[in-house]
Amino acid sequence: MGKELSDKITELFNSGMTHQEIGNIVGKPRRTVMRLCNKLGLKRTKSEAAALKIKSPIDKPEIVDFIKENRHSMSLEEIAVKFGSSISSVQRLCNKHDIELDKEKYREEQSKKMIAAWTDEKKAIASEKSRLLVTGELRQKLSLGTKKLWEQDKYRSVQAIKRSEQSWSISSIQSQLYEMLDDLGVKYYREHDDKPNDSETVIGPYNFDCVVPVSEKVLLIECQGDYWHSISKAVIKDEQKKSYINNNFSNYELKYLWEHEFRCRDRVFETLKYWLGITQVEICDFSFCDVNIVQINTKTANKLLDKYHYLSGCGRGGIIYGAFYNGNLIAVCSFSSLIRQNLPYDRKTSRELSRFCVHPKFQKKNFGSWFISRALKKLPINIKTVISYCDTTFNHDGALYKACNFVEDGEVRPDYWYVDENKWVMHKKTLYSHAMKMGVKETEFAEEYGYERVYGSKKIRYIYLR
Repeated sequence: MGKELSDKITELFNSGMTHQEIGNIVGKPRRTVMRLCNKLGLKRTKSEAAALKIKSPIDKPEIVDFIKENRHSMSLEEIAVKFGSSISSVQRLCNKHDIELDKEKYREEQSKKMIAAWTDEKKAIASEKSRLLVTGELRQKLSLGTKKLWEQDKYRSVQAIKRSEQSWSISSIQSQLYEMLDDLGVKYYREHDDKPNDSETVIGPYNFDCVVPVSEKVLLIECQGDYWHSISKAVIKDEQKKSYINNNFSNYELKYLWEHEFRCRDRVFETLKYWLGITQVEICDFSFCDVNIVQINTKTANKLLDKYHYLSGCGRGGIIYGAFYNGNLIAVCSFSSLIRQNLPYDRKTSRELSRFCVHPKFQKKNFGSWFISRALKKLPINIKTVISYCDTTFNHDGALYKACNFVEDGEVRPDYWYVDENKWVMHKKTLYSHAMKMGVKETEFAEEYGYERVYGSKKIRYIYLR
C-alpha cells in the first residue's frame, strides 16, 4: 500500500466516512478498505459505526432536494457516484426523508448489469478453473481431512454448541423418540431445545436427531416428517447425508423413522426394540398404594397416548385422569362426550371411555381394572352412564371392562382400517387427519405410503351404570 493511498484513506476515515464510501472514492472494494484500515490502526467502536450509518455525510438539505428532483431520471448508483457515497447510504437517506424510490427499476437495472457481466467467456474460464482445481485427489484429501477434524471431541463439542444456538427446535416425533428410549433404559445422545445439543449428534457437516451406541456399532436415528422430507430439496439433502455416512463411517448405521409410523400402535416402540436387540421390556414391580390418580389436561395425557395408544392423542378430550408413580405418568383414562353412534343415551349424563392406555413397563396384573374403577369413582356425580367399545380387531375380548363391572350392551358393525405391507395397522381417523395435514386426499396418502384399506372385526359395546 502506497503512502499516497494510506494518507487518503486516513483522511477520509477521520472525516467520518464509512468503509463503503471510502471504497467508492479510492476505487477499492469495501472489504479491502476494511483490511487496509485495520492495518493502519483505524478502528471504530460498534456504537461509532452505528452512528455513522444513521448520520451520513451526504445527509445535507441540498443533496436531499437533488434526490427528490432526480429520483426518477437517475438511478441510485448514478446518485451515489455523483456524491461519492454508497448505494446503501443513498437508500438510507431516502428512507429517513420518506423519499419514494422506484425499487423495481433499481432491481431490474442491477439484474441486467449482473447478467451482462457474466459473459459466456467468463463462464467458460470459471468452469475450467473449477475442473482443474477440484480433482478426485483433492476431493479425497478434503474428505479425509474433514473426517479427522470431526473425530476430535473438542471440535465436535464446539460445533454442537454453535448449531444448538441456531433457531432450530426439536419436533414432536423427536420428543416421542427420546421418551421411548428413556422408557427402554437406553443410553443415547440427542438434540435439545433448552441447552446445547450433545456433541455426539454432530458428525461431519451434519446434525443427527439421535445417536445410540450399540455394542460394536453406532446407530444414527433420523425422525422424518412426511411432508417436509418429501420435498425435492430435502430428499437431495437426505441422500447427501446418507452417502456421507456410508462412505466415511463403516461402523455407523443410519436408520429412519417416518412421521406416519408414529401413528401406528406400538410400531416405533417395537422397531426400536428390534434395532437395539431388546427382546422384552422388564415390568416394574410396584404397589398400587403408591399410585396417585389425579385429573390432568390434554397436553399431559398426550405425552403417553401419542407414544403407546393406537389412535394417538386424546381425540375429543373430555375428563381425563392420569395415574402417577414416583411423579411419572404411567396410565391415562379419558371420558369424552358422546358421539352420534352412542345415542339414544342422554348426552348430559353420559360419557364414553374413549381412551385407556398403560405404559408398557407398568402393565402389572389387575392394574388396568384397578385404575379404571378408581377413575369411574372420581367422575362428577351428574355422570350416571359410561359407555365403552371393545374392538375385536385388536384381539380385545372385553375382560378388562367386565372386571370393572361393565355390562355387554350390543354390537357395532365392523369398520375399516389401514394396513401396510408389514401388517402394521393405522386407524382410519389417524390416516385421514394426517392426509389433511399434508393437503392430500385420504386415498392418495394411503397409496403413497403403501397402506391398504381392510375391514376389521365387530365392536362390542359395554355400559357401566353408576
